[in-house]
Amino acid sequence: QMADAAKAQGNAAFQAGNYPDAIKHFSEAISLDASNHVLYSNRSAAYAAAKDYDNALSDADKCVSLNSQWAKGYARKGAALHGLRRYDEARQTYEAGLAIDSSNAMLKKGLDEVLAAEGSSMGGGMGGANPLAGMFNRPDLEQLIMKNPALAPQMADPSFVSMVNDLKTNPSALSKYGQDPRMMQLLQVVLEASGLGGAFSAGGADSEPPAPAPAAAEPKKPKEPAKPAKPVIKTVNDVEQLPEEERSAAYKDLGNSFYRSRKFEQAIDAYNKAYEADSSNLPCLTNRASVYLEMGKFAEAEADCLEVVKKGREIKAGFAVIARGYERLGNIYLKQERFNDAIEQYEKAQMENRTETVEERIRTAKRELKKKADKEYINPEIAAQEKDKGNALVKEQNYPEAIKCYSEAIRRNPDDHTLYSNRALCYLKLMTPVEALKDCDKALKIKPDFVRAVVRRGNALVLLKDLTRAMDDFELALELDKENAEAKQGLARVRQIGFSGQKDPTVQENAMKDPNVKMILQDPVVNNVLKDMEANPMKAQQAMQDKDIYAKLERLIIGGIVQVGGPPPAQQQ
Repeated sequence: QMADAAKAQGNAAFQAGNYPDAIKHFSEAISLDASNHVLYSNRSAAYAAAKDYDNALSDADKCVSLNSQWAKGYARKGAALHGLRRYDEARQTYEAGLAIDSSNAMLKKGLDEVLAAEGSSMGGGMGGANPLAGMFNRPDLEQLIMKNPALAPQMADPSFVSMVNDLKTNPSALSKYGQDPRMMQLLQVVLEASGLGGAFSAGGADSEPPAPAPAAAEPKKPKEPAKPAKPVIKTVNDVEQLPEEERSAAYKDLGNSFYRSRKFEQAIDAYNKAYEADSSNLPCLTNRASVYLEMGKFAEAEADCLEVVKKGREIKAGFAVIARGYERLGNIYLKQERFNDAIEQYEKAQMENRTETVEERIRTAKRELKKKADKEYINPEIAAQEKDKGNALVKEQNYPEAIKCYSEAIRRNPDDHTLYSNRALCYLKLMTPVEALKDCDKALKIKPDFVRAVVRRGNALVLLKDLTRAMDDFELALELDKENAEAKQGLARVRQIGFSGQKDPTVQENAMKDPNVKMILQDPVVNNVLKDMEANPMKAQQAMQDKDIYAKLERLIIGGIVQVGGPPPAQQQ
């Protein structure tokens, strides 16, 4: 919820044109929900609007890595690359996005814009006042650089890479780098590759090369005629008015709209028409499968997904398309609680196109599979039989075998608190107090007033030398059952250890972790009594007639924080 609130503030700031604040809010949202690809997309848009294209590209890359099937991520990346004038990469990115969603308006618009910019850049590079500038706009420029021993290491320098990209896309930038010696080396490499190698060779005249001519003014981009507005598609009849080659994508978009509105029958009709118009448009089938799944028509949904995989292989569709078919199959089986089948299909999807979303679904399916197996294994009747076996083995003092029986009983009936308590007894007999403590805690979580588990937890704490907490448990047991002999014995044992006068660092260390002991040490009255025990013993003895003061002091003695050689004076009668 906090991440959503920060996202909403970022959206509001972006709409208001306040891009720094938008970036700030989106960053806050990301810190709260770092796996949300939409947040990176939004911050990328804010960076791009602020002309910070490097950060815009970084966020767009992160968005795509988190959800490679989300078309808008590719639109963000394409826009950032366009802003960096890396037109060829921008074009490839837009095309990759359109392979996922061929009707995405943002991707189409971005591709048109980058193609126009790419064309303008090519024209400017070959004409104008500086004919040398166009020589940098060649597809093999990076290969030429890597073959040159002097320049190849420079490709590790971001400033050099930026200069190369700038020269490729902006012919007028040649004069900007005239004073950079790497520029002259690069120019020599390009000239040699163009058959003009003697112009600035290292063995030529000692005089410096002439300064590059002034940059040519970038040609003005011709104003494009306004494109006619696309018709609004709301019904099947609207789609039928479109050119035939546009209908499949339009039908699919219409189906998506119906699906979001939960108009399932209309969505299926639209997807049917989309597939009839173009049988290579396989996302129509995966989308239709999702509708069938919502309707509980599992057989129809399964058939669509299997067809996507089969047809995808036949037409050599992209890996992501086939992966989506497997993923949707997994969703169907997960809904049917066919968890093994779901895991199998999700793993096939990962083999085609690995995504974190499907990885999380695999983990979910495995968790649900375990829950189902555990639930099916529950049988209180068998649990009772195993408990009886365990009880008999305890009487024989065969504690390891008794533990096995109680463990099986717990699997058969995990809500029986007595089973955990009985197993804790076995662990205590085997001097394994940590395991005993865990079992007592489980028993008391089910039944907080189960005296036997409280006492056994106290005994486990004694073995762990956590005497103050053990004392708490024995006192709690006596509150629940005043005549409980085992609790009385446990409390007496704790006092005997505490008042023995023997110093044990472990006891003291555990006591200092006890919240109750910490509160006692902060009590000013107790602190005064502790001072009086040395300076004024008579006054301390009077103070300890108070039951509350005595109880607090007793805990400090039992915890090894106050050292005495016998019980406090108030107990000496």
